[in-house]
Amino acid sequence: PTPDVFLDVDRPAGVRLEGQGEQPPFCRYCSHYVVNPFTQRCGISLQEVDATDTCDRFERDTPVEGL
Repeated sequence: PTPDVFLDVDRPAGVRLEGQGEQPPFCRYCSHYVVNPFTQRCGISLQEVDATDTCDRFERDTPVEGL
């Protein structure tokens, strides 16, 4: 058995990175993101977008579990 050199107060608290567990502001998480079988579009500008695009008019949609 290894000796307990450190007390519980000496151990660091859980580490949390800033933004950890939050959804990034990608189009796929925006309420204006429109998907159909042929293309993905922004509901505001009607331009084609990719799921990982971002813009200044991002509005968070319903949260996705696991992110």
